[in-house]
Amino acid sequence: MTQEIITFKFEMVFEWMIGEFFQNQISIQKGDVLFNSQLLDKEIDINDTKYNTYHWNAIGKQTKDHKQKQIVQERESVFINQNKKNIPDIVCERILENPKYERPQKSCCILDAKYYGWDYEKEAYYLPRNLDIYKQFFYQEQFQHIYEKENESNVGVYNFLVLPDYLGDTKDTKWGIIRQCAVIEFDYHQSQKIAILQVDIEKLVDFIYSGLDMKEDVLSVFLGNNRVVPMI
Repeated sequence: MTQEIITFKFEMVFEWMIGEFFQNQISIQKGDVLFNSQLLDKEIDINDTKYNTYHWNAIGKQTKDHKQKQIVQERESVFINQNKKNIPDIVCERILENPKYERPQKSCCILDAKYYGWDYEKEAYYLPRNLDIYKQFFYQEQFQHIYEKENESNVGVYNFLVLPDYLGDTKDTKWGIIRQCAVIEFDYHQSQKIAILQVDIEKLVDFIYSGLDMKEDVLSVFLGNNRVVPMI
């Protein structure tokens, strides 16, 4: 059956296809960001106050009443939209069986699909912005916090950025659709790394609409190599 998708920004379609490819467990319903966790065997709102890593607490203004010789609280500051929504693109869990390297058997992968970032004149990728990097770090720490709150401490939380393959690098790979092309490391964040994946868009469309058989879980294979490091 032929389907058509009309969009003003193809990056939204790319993000959706990557989510389908990796079996995204994040959904948005009536403003809630829901995570259907297989490891926790429950659906949770990741923006529930008990899972958040920061909160807005207003501090009241005080003045001294000279006649009464006492401190009088006049008011507290008022903020609009205090409950900030954290909405990661794609989150999916995996359970590794006999990993090649020593890794946590249980894993949570946070992926950010990046459709932009290609210089056609120089034929090179733009590096992700600092905002994109630190946002991923925040999500990584938040999901680690979620598992700890639910008494599930032995989960490795991984970070990925996913780019379209503009160079044709994936054609000669094992699956012909995806490969790891880089890893981002930071001196200030020794415990956190971000793996960069390239995805062939044409093959991705075939996977979504033609049922391309991968025969194995690609993401689990990446988690078993020594270039993708979890935060624990």
